[in-house]
Amino acid sequence: MELRARLARDLHDHVIQSIYAAGLGLEAVRGQLSADPFGAEGRIRHCMTNLNETIRTVRSYISDLEPEPPEKRQRFTDAVRALTATMHELWPVEFTLELDDAVAAQLTNVVEIHALQIVRESLSNALRHGRASRILIRLHAAGAGGATLEVIDNGRGFDPVQRMGTGRGLVNLTTRAREMGATLRIESEEGGGTTVRLHLPPREGAV
Repeated sequence: MELRARLARDLHDHVIQSIYAAGLGLEAVRGQLSADPFGAEGRIRHCMTNLNETIRTVRSYISDLEPEPPEKRQRFTDAVRALTATMHELWPVEFTLELDDAVAAQLTNVVEIHALQIVRESLSNALRHGRASRILIRLHAAGAGGATLEVIDNGRGFDPVQRMGTGRGLVNLTTRAREMGATLRIESEEGGGTTVRLHLPPREGAV
């Protein structure tokens, strides 16, 4: 049951969100075809690349239930930069990244995996539901060896209490935070954007 729950979270947070991203890109292309056919063709190519990468991910899940072996996994900051670059090509959104590589280097593999999926889910929510045009992703030290990860958007916002339990997204966020011993806070209000703030514990043995 624990394995099935983890697989369900990973499929939702990685595979389904990647497909949604491609869908967002194609939605944007519709209004671009007549005015900028060359730009539309480029965006379609990015959508195809994104979908092909998703297919490879699904195949790896089928073969060994892991998205990719640890030795081939990207560093957290590189993965976030690649993710936002892809999202920027698919959707007209401005990203600002403030990622401390020294802090990221202290994250364990487990924390990296969960944190990246939390970023992915937060971006998907910001674009699909919030219609955000600007998103800030920040990772910085937070005293006593800990760290804080924030995803801040300027979207339409929502009431987190009312939304909790209406879908898998917010539940997955809180579950992932709990499994890595982190504290998650979601601050949002109608028309006021959303901040997802994750307080990561110190790495075991850190001074």
